[in-house]
Amino acid sequence: MLKDEWLEYFEAVNGRKPRPIDFKEALERGEFILSEESDSSQVTNQVPSDQGQASPDQSLDGETATAKALAQSQKERNDAQEALANAAQEKRKALSQETVFQVKTLQSGREAEVLQKEEEQRQRVAEAKERLASYAPTRPDSVSHSAGAASATIQDIPVFSNESQYHDSSEDLKKANRKEEKEAKKIARQAARDKKKAEKLADKVKSKEDQTVDKLEKRLESQIRLLESVQNIDKKSQKAKNWGKGALISSLIAVVLMLLIGGVYGFWRNASGNIEGTWELKTSKVLDENSGKLTNALKEHENNNEIYVSFLKVDHSNNLQTHSYFYTKGKEDQPTFTASDYLKEYQVVDQWNKSITYTKEVSEFKRELTRVVSELYPNADKNLVDYYISDNVDNYRLYRKGKRTKSYTVNKDTLVVSTYNEDGKLTSRDTYEKVSKATAKGLEAEYAEAKVAYEKNHKTTSKK
Repeated sequence: MLKDEWLEYFEAVNGRKPRPIDFKEALERGEFILSEESDSSQVTNQVPSDQGQASPDQSLDGETATAKALAQSQKERNDAQEALANAAQEKRKALSQETVFQVKTLQSGREAEVLQKEEEQRQRVAEAKERLASYAPTRPDSVSHSAGAASATIQDIPVFSNESQYHDSSEDLKKANRKEEKEAKKIARQAARDKKKAEKLADKVKSKEDQTVDKLEKRLESQIRLLESVQNIDKKSQKAKNWGKGALISSLIAVVLMLLIGGVYGFWRNASGNIEGTWELKTSKVLDENSGKLTNALKEHENNNEIYVSFLKVDHSNNLQTHSYFYTKGKEDQPTFTASDYLKEYQVVDQWNKSITYTKEVSEFKRELTRVVSELYPNADKNLVDYYISDNVDNYRLYRKGKRTKSYTVNKDTLVVSTYNEDGKLTSRDTYEKVSKATAKGLEAEYAEAKVAYEKNHKTTSKK
């Protein structure tokens, strides 16, 4: 190897220029020659002179044998160096592929910049090794049988540097292999650490999943035990149920029949209490306190030659309103109304109990009654007005509290309304007949005309 080639090789392998000590040691080891002339002279000096030789033929034979031995030795070194270079290249490829695969599968991974630098370093080492392999001496094609040819062949083979170059290249390969193995081990250790972290994380997740599964299994087991206990109870009571099965079916049938009958009865009872429509008063009886008997309440009007008109109307919401007035025969234009005809609805029909209840509070009823009386009788005596209001309010209070009650019975088109006092004694009984819609409209029209006439006359009388 020439000096310039050795310098290039040294910088490629070591990454720096050689120091004087490096240059001296390499020259002593015979790793390079200063020039081709010095190499030739050195080789020539090593060739033995003709003095002391038996004959030219013997010297030629000896030189030929030496050249063959050197050529064979050089061939073996070349073959070994080539095999070593191929093995190193294959190992380098295998390690590179394995390293790339491991790096790709790592979770944490290494930085791309570090991997690039390492790859460039490996490439520089590989290129240096390839250049070293290319510096091997060329194998001679043939050996001349003349002394001149033998001398030329010997000069082309720098025997003194082959062995040191072989050992140096082997050391470089070993260093490169150790470095790559070290990097591979480092990557493997990092992979092992990442794998350990992944396993810990997986164990943690699995632990949580196992806890959840355990909870679900415990809950399922408790439900299964509960179901088994229920099934055991069912099995124990199955015999008791078997003998009473017939009785149970009969009881169920009886209950269904009772429900049906009750439903039919409820529907019938509620329907039987329906008195929606217009009902005209036909007779009215009140209790005579002296005789203790019911007497005709309309007889007084008959004795006074008066016509008494009264009817009640029940709407679809079961609100009940009573309409009443009277007038002297021949004086229809001078009717008389009471304050109750000016009160708003305050009675409601209870179909189920067939009774009439009062919905307004006592205070509200008193307030409304006071307003109506004040409007109708502005000039009336205050004591009489107060007495009238107090008497009606007390009477309403008894109905409101349930001490006095009203009930009714209905039979086709006949309605009987009965009133009872605090002692439960009958105090009045009114009988009504249901009228047609046309008759009802006539009654309402006559009532409206009479009310207008009353208000007209009442205002005139009030002004006087």
